[in-house]
Amino acid sequence: NLVRRKSSEFELLRNLNEQIVSTHDIQLLSNTITQKLNEFTKSTNITQISHSWIEIFEENNIHFYYSKVNIKDLPEPLRKDPRQLRQEYSDVVDFDSNKIVKENNVDKNAKLRDRFNVVKSYIIYPIKKRDDDKKIGNFVIISSEANVFSVEIEKLLTAISDSVSISIHYALLIQKIKEQEKYEREMELAREMQEKLLPTNLPTIENYSIKAYSKSAESVGGDYYEMVTLKNGNPCLLIGDVSGKGISASFYMAQFKGVIIASASESNSGEELLKKVNNLLHGNIDRKIYISLCSLEINDSNGNITICRAGHMPIILKQNGVVSSITPGGMAIGLTSSKGFDKCLSPVKIKLNEGDSCLLYTDGLNEGKDNTGKEYGIDNLKQCIQNNVFTTGDEMISVVLEDFQAFTNEVAPFDDVTIFAIKYK
Repeated sequence: NLVRRKSSEFELLRNLNEQIVSTHDIQLLSNTITQKLNEFTKSTNITQISHSWIEIFEENNIHFYYSKVNIKDLPEPLRKDPRQLRQEYSDVVDFDSNKIVKENNVDKNAKLRDRFNVVKSYIIYPIKKRDDDKKIGNFVIISSEANVFSVEIEKLLTAISDSVSISIHYALLIQKIKEQEKYEREMELAREMQEKLLPTNLPTIENYSIKAYSKSAESVGGDYYEMVTLKNGNPCLLIGDVSGKGISASFYMAQFKGVIIASASESNSGEELLKKVNNLLHGNIDRKIYISLCSLEINDSNGNITICRAGHMPIILKQNGVVSSITPGGMAIGLTSSKGFDKCLSPVKIKLNEGDSCLLYTDGLNEGKDNTGKEYGIDNLKQCIQNNVFTTGDEMISVVLEDFQAFTNEVAPFDDVTIFAIKYK
């Protein structure tokens, strides 16, 4: 019998190790362990493992992996999933211990005797990471029989537990790698989608040199720029910023663009367009989401423009060589109903003369920081524009970005940066 049992133990470990190294699926691993343990105990007539499961800790959650098939064959009190069993006994069993926790005869333990029914013995092996020995879960085995965990059986289960720990550690690493790869693929697809949403070329407008620049802090972002044609035939530049960053902001930006395009052809001014957009979006997007937006309508080829600002950054103007910023009244889109939004919106008409310029931008520009945490700020932006002469919108953006990057000392921007530069004649 001893020789047969040792042979069975060796065969069990060999089979389990083959299964363990060939799978990185924790659920499949748990099913295999339960199945093989039951086969072993039945074939050797040693004892009966009633239930076993693997639990993995992740932040404040515990993920349970166990064989649901075997549960059907258990006594009624054990036909519960491990989460319920764990909750029932968590105040008397130390599931958080970094060492093996074992009770070979519940009936002889006064602390446990009145709490347990069918369970008569249990053993809990901690699962630890291989690199820093940090506990990441448990391998739990219970039996409806007492005195089942002999020295020999415990040695066998310890060997199995060691293999399980190694397998779980690498399964979680592979899972993390796969999740990262999936995230990167999703980000790449989102980036491609965003690139298609933003215009690659802007129309040529008589007497105006217009250039746009946009760069996300992440693979995708919530900054938006566009040039649309209004119902009255006037070109209208739009620059906006959806609250937040990443895929979520990009999703709302895509939704936002659709609303802009649909509303532009029905709007006779930039002011009317912003009002329509707010009316459509307020109450139809997440209440935590809002969109700052600025419109610049080109009224004619003589330098007459109208600016509307819905909670966006101040507009920088350079007129007759003097730089100033203007902040027309307006509330971000999505924050309030039409009544409040329309009341706050205050369009400003401006006459650009030959050589004048205008800069629209998102807060990623002025809030860019150097390596000490100091912000670039609107004053530095205005000083840069004051100190330089531009002949085109493209040149204006190049100079501004060069100054911005020199200030931030190439520190990666925390937020998306988008710029619209308009040079008249």
